[in-house]
Amino acid sequence: MKHATKMMLAVAVLAMVAIPAQVMASTYSDTVLADNPLGYWRLGESSGTTAYDAVTPGGEDLTIGSGVTLGVTGALTNSSGGDTDTAVTFATGNIQGSSATKFDFTASTSFTAEAWLKTTNDGDAQFFLSTWTSNTSGFFLGLFNRGGTGGRLTLGAQINDTDGKSLGAFGDATTPDLADGKWHHVALTRDHTGTQNIASMGLFVDGVKLTSLNVYGNSTLTAGIDGSFLRLGNRDGGLHYNGSMDEAAIYDSKLSDAEILEHHTVGVPEPATMSLLGIGGLLALVRRRRK
Repeated sequence: MKHATKMMLAVAVLAMVAIPAQVMASTYSDTVLADNPLGYWRLGESSGTTAYDAVTPGGEDLTIGSGVTLGVTGALTNSSGGDTDTAVTFATGNIQGSSATKFDFTASTSFTAEAWLKTTNDGDAQFFLSTWTSNTSGFFLGLFNRGGTGGRLTLGAQINDTDGKSLGAFGDATTPDLADGKWHHVALTRDHTGTQNIASMGLFVDGVKLTSLNVYGNSTLTAGIDGSFLRLGNRDGGLHYNGSMDEAAIYDSKLSDAEILEHHTVGVPEPATMSLLGIGGLLALVRRRRK
């Protein structure tokens, strides 16, 4: 019995030693900035008409339009290191830049775009991050609920180059339903190396790459991706996102699958909490065995 008790105490001590590495890990914003984004909008403003870019110097501040509610509870309420922040909610408005030139990509440039979303609106064609110019060039991320999704609100994206070639896909009936009122981390990647068809585009939800997609555009990209204004909350021509958004970022590189998973994990660090709860229960058991 004494041997078993000592073993349990040893396990508890080892677990407690390991916990600080999780609890004291870099904050979410530290993690994002360490991956060198071109633009990073925390969307934590409580007033005003400017959404500030956390990338400094040379940041691309955006203008907050009407129909956008500031100061709502953000995705990172429980984020490690106390990196909490508020978010915005879109109804009919958007947050827009003066130009998308900074977010134009050559044919030989990979890129990533990411954000956190929360919605209960399951309407089709809700676009939340876009440099897309109608029927010409750019990219967008959106939420889709149409034939092939099984009634689910799924993540989708489209990339158009300046030669009129396009890639487009959205999740199918096996992918996560994003209209559940919970925060989800979503990301789009484009890899300029190798084949330039749909295989070069990746869609991620909560750190996991979607492997089953409805593909509606599968050209081979041959030119650059030059867009219009950067918009959060809709795309060129309207089609608004109805829900909350937090921590949007764009990179001129393809984040690896592991880096995207890390962004989700750092933003939602429940494992540390669960470890603490597990240790508490283990120590309680040890105390009972001692009695």
